[in-house]
Amino acid sequence: YLTYALRGLVQTGAVHFNVCTDEAGTLLATSDRTGDVYVWDSIGRGFDSQRMSTFQRAGVGGAPIGRVVKAHSDMVTAMVFASGVTSDSTVPGHVAATHAATHLFTSSVDGTVALYDIARQELRTVVETDECITGLAWSDKQQVVLTAGMKGDARAWSIVANCPPIALWDTKCPHADALVGIVVPSMSNYVVTADGKGLVKVWDMVKNVCVQSVACGGALLR
Repeated sequence: YLTYALRGLVQTGAVHFNVCTDEAGTLLATSDRTGDVYVWDSIGRGFDSQRMSTFQRAGVGGAPIGRVVKAHSDMVTAMVFASGVTSDSTVPGHVAATHAATHLFTSSVDGTVALYDIARQELRTVVETDECITGLAWSDKQQVVLTAGMKGDARAWSIVANCPPIALWDTKCPHADALVGIVVPSMSNYVVTADGKGLVKVWDMVKNVCVQSVACGGALLR
């Protein structure tokens, strides 16, 4: 067996449900049942936490509007770091193309999806959906964040173009249960979704079509 050295221990006073790291392994994000999100710098400054719910909401041109905003009103369901975010900061809720810092997407039971700019300590965007979000994935190549929903819906949200989300829907063999997983293979144009009844689907994001469906023959869990 492997032996690991404990590098740090922090008592937060809250029960944390989700954990994710950035590609470099230097940032750790955790969340609790109240909708609060924390980012931990585990390399540069030991365990230095930033409570994301206290970040200020960004206004037009990236200027803070001067008030504290809590993005989620209920438990956070998923988190994903995005290191290649690009868009025009002159559009409200969008991030600057010249800013290369890591960003974090989070989702919640309340149906909201939030985008945080960690370096600027700003809540950039909050999107409201009509269902509980069960999973998130980020596509560097397509510059979209993908959401998986309790109703079996998968959607691609562009933060470059100010437009409605694109629904990934297969009329011949749709998901008939809540989505329990959504994954984007690195630097690809494909996304994989899975639902609670065991149906796994592969989607081509360029053509917006399902290219393969596989029935696993049993229930799948997240």
